[in-house]
Amino acid sequence: MRRGAGTGIFFQVSAWKQRAEILSTETPPLFEAAVQRAAALLRAGEVVALPTETVYGLAANAFDARAVERIYEAKGRPAHNPIIVHVASIAMARQCVGEWPAAAARLARAFWPGPLTVVLPRSEALPPVVTAGGPTAGVRWPSHPFIQAVIRQCGFPLAAPSANPSNRLSPTRAEHVRKYLGDKIPLIVDGGQSQVGIESTVLDLSVSPPRLLRPGMIHEEALLAVTGRLALGPSEGGGVLKSPGQLRQHYAPRAKLVIWKWQDEQELKARSAECGAPSAKVHVIAHTRIPSAQGFGRVSVIPRDPPAFARAIYAELHRCDEAGAEWIVVEALPKGNDWAALADRLRRAAVVLLAVLLLCGGCQTAPTSLFAASGAGWHVQQGQVLWRAGRGFPELGGDLVVARDEDGRCFIQFAKTPMSLVSVQTTRSQWLIQFPLGGRAFSGRRRPPARLAWLYLPAALAGEPLPKGLRFEAKPGGGWRLENTRSGETLEGFLAP
Repeated sequence: MRRGAGTGIFFQVSAWKQRAEILSTETPPLFEAAVQRAAALLRAGEVVALPTETVYGLAANAFDARAVERIYEAKGRPAHNPIIVHVASIAMARQCVGEWPAAAARLARAFWPGPLTVVLPRSEALPPVVTAGGPTAGVRWPSHPFIQAVIRQCGFPLAAPSANPSNRLSPTRAEHVRKYLGDKIPLIVDGGQSQVGIESTVLDLSVSPPRLLRPGMIHEEALLAVTGRLALGPSEGGGVLKSPGQLRQHYAPRAKLVIWKWQDEQELKARSAECGAPSAKVHVIAHTRIPSAQGFGRVSVIPRDPPAFARAIYAELHRCDEAGAEWIVVEALPKGNDWAALADRLRRAAVVLLAVLLLCGGCQTAPTSLFAASGAGWHVQQGQVLWRAGRGFPELGGDLVVARDEDGRCFIQFAKTPMSLVSVQTTRSQWLIQFPLGGRAFSGRRRPPARLAWLYLPAALAGEPLPKGLRFEAKPGGGWRLENTRSGETLEGFLAP
């Protein structure tokens, strides 16, 4: 252990060392040997990475609280994010839940084994750590033969989220797991490429009508054919999460990911140039309007077919990261329920493109500067890019919301005054926030309150002095960083030319 100079912070210095054993399943003897090895480790309370048809999972005995805690530790997973329980029979599923309604039986007959998770009241047999302290549990019977064989050999269900660090890209190959967790777990079983390629559909049966918490490759129409009724999206009122995949930022590569439409290659190159990164660091994933490779670091083509796109997209994003991409441009997906799950994953992985109106005194038009930002508080909803300020601004009518729609139009509003477009004007000596529909305004000649830090961005870009507690840093290539030194909160991004 060493102590940081001038600080009370201690840190460990050590060389990286791979710990994980990697076992193949290519032949029947190798398959059986891997089953026995995985089952032995799981019985001993270890965590192991196993293949499933959706993505690779990081598995532990679902009835062993300490083993499940090791999953959270290995992934750096937030304690409020529950874990799906994997079973190998209906009887085992019923051990994990407090009730088994007729709807669960019908759904199991229709879709199990397969990529559907059902949420039901939790059985007392499951320790609270599995469900993040909540009263419900998500249960799934996977179709991959290897994890089925391991569960049967163990005789107990497996808690198994995706085998990746929290919020990062899910792994669809053993090599992805090795890259992420090879120094943290004892075993990775190589079962080949995941054939579904994205995480399971999650349906909450603890409410009426059943609610689709996370879209997947089992679509709304298929679920409706069994349930008759279906509600969409997370339930109102927040509270304990019932399912993984509900966090605003998730499934993200290291590179900044954006989702764009373009008419031709010229438009794509013009927009890419605004990113401020060398063209060799911009990678493109397309399905319909396919550019030439010239002028980009990499151009990948995935078929315009939802199942094929799902199988390929995570692996392609991993390739972009491994090749050193700084920006990944993904062609916007077609509309329709067949694409809904894929659109959900890409929206949660994407950085936010926020358009800020900088209005100069006397200007007839408003020049728009674009910047990208990511992190807690940013999320994507219904094709719009939104930001909600965490603590709200009661004097301005509630939580601040800034959005840029798919056509590039920017609007700013407050959550307690929905539908009221808000204009923001700043000059060197004045600032003004107006509510045209409500007739209210918030303005002054003094600096606005320090917590309205985003209002200082125009002044910072113009080189004006900032109040104490705010620090602005310009970076090469048009990048910038605005930091609240007291709270540690930051905005980072780039300016378009």
